[in-house]
Amino acid sequence: MEQVNTSVLLIFISVYFLILLGAIIKSRYSKTGKIMPDASEFFLAGRSLSTPVLVATFIGTLFSAYTVVGVPSAVYANGIADWYWLLGASALMIISMVLFAKKYYSLSLKFDTLSPVELIARAYKSKGLGVLMSVIILIFLTPYLAIQLVGMGKLLQSVSGGDIGYLNGVGFIMTTIIVYLIFGGMRAVAYTDFIQAILIFVGIIGTVTLFVFHYFGGVGELISAIQTQRPEQLETFGNKGQYTIPLLLSNAVFVGLLILGQPQTLTRIMMANSYKQINIMIIVTTICMIVGYGGGAILGLGGSVIFPDLAEPNLLPGQILSAMMSISTLGLVVAGMLLLGVIAASMSTADSLLIAIGQLFTRDITRPYIELSHDAQVKVAKLVMVIVLIAAFWLGLNPPPVMIDLASYSFMGTSILVPIVVASCFAAWRCKPAAFIAIVLGEITFITLLMMDIFPLGFHPSFAGLALSLACVCIGRLFYHPKKA
Repeated sequence: MEQVNTSVLLIFISVYFLILLGAIIKSRYSKTGKIMPDASEFFLAGRSLSTPVLVATFIGTLFSAYTVVGVPSAVYANGIADWYWLLGASALMIISMVLFAKKYYSLSLKFDTLSPVELIARAYKSKGLGVLMSVIILIFLTPYLAIQLVGMGKLLQSVSGGDIGYLNGVGFIMTTIIVYLIFGGMRAVAYTDFIQAILIFVGIIGTVTLFVFHYFGGVGELISAIQTQRPEQLETFGNKGQYTIPLLLSNAVFVGLLILGQPQTLTRIMMANSYKQINIMIIVTTICMIVGYGGGAILGLGGSVIFPDLAEPNLLPGQILSAMMSISTLGLVVAGMLLLGVIAASMSTADSLLIAIGQLFTRDITRPYIELSHDAQVKVAKLVMVIVLIAAFWLGLNPPPVMIDLASYSFMGTSILVPIVVASCFAAWRCKPAAFIAIVLGEITFITLLMMDIFPLGFHPSFAGLALSLACVCIGRLFYHPKKA
C-alpha cells in the first residue's frame, strides 16, 4: 500500500499549527492587551468562555488519542468486548455529570478558587487534604499525559509508513506543546478546541463511512465479513476469552468515573458561567460519545479484517488513515481532517493535563505554605509543566502494545478519589478524617493488589480500592455530625 507523502504530511501539519498559533496570540492580545496570561486567565480562561467554546474544550479533553487511537486499537486487539465496557463507562460518565456537575459548579462559585483540588481543600477546610490529593493526582496524571505523546507519535509513524520516526514525531509534538505552554493558557487551549472538535468528529464520520463502503460496500457487508473471517472479534468476553463480567464492570467503572476523578475535567465544570452551559455540555458529550466510541469500534472491527497481521494494535488507526488518503481526494480530505483533529486534540489534552498539573503544584502544594504572587504562580507552573512533560516523554519511550493499558493506571488511581470529590458537594458528608483514611487506604489497597496481581472476586484491584474509599466516606458520614451554622 502506498503511504501518504511525508513532506506533504509535515507541511500540512505545520501550516495548520502555525495558523492556530497565530490565532492564539491574536485572541490573547485582543482580549487582554497582553501576550502572556495572568493566573485566572492561564488556569480558567477568566471563566468567560462562550457556550460553544466551553463545550468544545470539554469535548477536546475527553476525546483525543484515547478515542481515535486507543479505542480502535483496543477493539482490534480484544474484540467487541472493549466496546461493551466503553458503553457502560459512557453511561456512568453521563449519570455522574447529571447528578453532580451542577453541585460541583455551585461549590466553585461559593469558594471562587482556581483549582479543583483547592476547591475540595476549602470545602473540607484542610490544606493537608489538598496536598495529599495533589500528590496522588500528579502521580497518576503522568501516564495519561504519556498516552497523548504515544498516540501522536504512533499515528505519525504509521501514517508516514515509518518515514517520521516515533521519536521525531513525539519531538515535533513536544516542541509545539511547549510553545503553547509559554504563549497559551486555558483560553488558547479552549479556542483551538473549538476548531479541533469540528475536525475530529467530521473526520471520524467521514473516515468511518468511507472505510466501510470502500472496503466492504456497506454496514451489512462489514458485519457479514467479521462474522465469516473474524468471528472471535464478536465474542462478548473478548476474542481470547480474556474478560469476565467483574473485569468488564471494573473497566466501565474506573473509566466512567474519569469526569469526577481528574482535575482537567473538573476544571471545565468550574469554567462554566451558567447552569445552562453545563446542561448543553451534558447533551453534546452524550452525542459525541456515541459518535466517537461507535466510530472507533467500527474501525477496530473492520481493521481486524483488512489489516489482520499488524505488528502492534496501536498502528491500526495510522494504517486506516494512510489507506483512506491514498484512495481518493475525498479520502485525503476526511482522513486529513481526522489526522489533524486527533493530533491537535491530543495536544490540547496534553496542554490541559499540564495546566492541571501546574494548578496542583502552585495552588495546592506550594501556595498553601509559601506565598506566591499570581505572576510567580504562572511562572512556576510553566516550569513544572515542562519538567513533567519531559517525564511523560521518558515514560512513553517504551509504550505498551495497546494504549488503553497506559491510560488505565491514571483512570484507576484517580477513581479512588471520586467519593471524596462527591462528598465535598454536601456539607453533611465532609468528614475530614474519613477523607484522609479513604484516600490512603484506597490507594494502598489498589497498588498492593496490583503489584501482587490479585483480583478480588474477579474484579480489578482498583475496584477494591474504590470500594474501600467509598466505605470510609460512608462510615465517616455515620459518625460525623457537623455543627449547624
